[in-house]
Amino acid sequence: MSNQLKKNISWLALMKISSYLLPLLTLPYLTNVLGVELFGVLAIGMAIQQIIFSFCDYGFSLLGPKLVAGNVEDKKLLGQFVTAITLIKLGIFCIVYLGLYYLLPLLKVPKQNAELWLIMLWVSLLQVLIPVWFFLGIQKMANVTFVNIFERLLYTSLIFLTINSADDLQLIPKLMITSMSLALFVSFFLVKRAKVKPLMVDFSLIKNLLIQGWGYFYSRLTMMLFSKFNVIIVASFLGESAAGIFSIAERIYNAFRSMMAPITDALYPYMVKTKNWPLALKIIKFAAFFAVVSVFVSFVLSGWFFSLFGEGFPLAAEIFNVLMFAFAFSSLSMLIGYPILGVVGYVKQVNISVLYGALQHGVVIFVLWQQDLLSGYSLAMSLVFTEIFIFSYRVFYINQSKVFSGTLKVINECKGNK
Repeated sequence: MSNQLKKNISWLALMKISSYLLPLLTLPYLTNVLGVELFGVLAIGMAIQQIIFSFCDYGFSLLGPKLVAGNVEDKKLLGQFVTAITLIKLGIFCIVYLGLYYLLPLLKVPKQNAELWLIMLWVSLLQVLIPVWFFLGIQKMANVTFVNIFERLLYTSLIFLTINSADDLQLIPKLMITSMSLALFVSFFLVKRAKVKPLMVDFSLIKNLLIQGWGYFYSRLTMMLFSKFNVIIVASFLGESAAGIFSIAERIYNAFRSMMAPITDALYPYMVKTKNWPLALKIIKFAAFFAVVSVFVSFVLSGWFFSLFGEGFPLAAEIFNVLMFAFAFSSLSMLIGYPILGVVGYVKQVNISVLYGALQHGVVIFVLWQQDLLSGYSLAMSLVFTEIFIFSYRVFYINQSKVFSGTLKVINECKGNK
């Protein structure tokens, strides 16, 4: 493994740890202060927030690093990319925000909840405008990590300093906006330090980026829909309290999934340049071992861990134990997705695997609802089957591509010589 790849993975790992470790410090505090039902309301807003983030990102978290890595010396083009991608995200946000502004009253959402969720949408905009994709492309992961840790530390400190009772619920999204605004300012300052300035662009570039990003967009969006929509589904059919319990289990599950993101985010541009298949195979084997160990540990410690969140939340342990099986298959799917299949020309198949998986998940949810079997536990089981399907679909194309056939042949020959 090259020193550059090691550094990139290390910085991204530190960023992901801060992204989930610091919120894990605030979650038990918030659940105890707000209670199950009000935390459920907040969890629904966070789910909506992440779905809107996926809409506005338009797949540039994956396409952007690829475009930058391929044109890293062309400062003018990089400046145009910064402008065009920012404009696209702003345009999508305006459309989505207006749609939800008029939709929520029609759904008869309580006014107080609707106001909270609409404020949280602005957090989505600020988050999506932070050009993480740019720093990934120029392989300056330290910049991304610095911005992320700065934002997380500020938000965490503000939560403990200002949230003292359930009456402070409406203050939480305002704290998010404060910390994210400062992070956005710092990130664009770092872009300027990289000697890249936003430049004027014509519509042809924007149109070209929209076309290129479409496949990444629907792949990431469908992935987000079958993960983040679960909280909204639980709230719609089972109430805010059930949503709060499911959300806690899902957030810890997503924290585990995020551990793979530093590897996949750093590995993708690295594999585009080097196509180091032996290294990729070693990483996949290590990830498989880590996934198995994680499932075992979750069954041992989950009961104690979720008791820390207060009354009612130990029920999340059972859901979490099921979700960890989804984590095992998801972590491997992420590694063989864009970093492997995407590099050898199977980007379309990677995107379609997620689309088919989301459709399967939707069908299962509909059947569960029809049979009156819908629950947090059954939704978790559906996610497991969805991840198994996506993994199997991608493995089929790994075999079709024969990308590891030469590597495995060399390994077997080495074993034979021994």
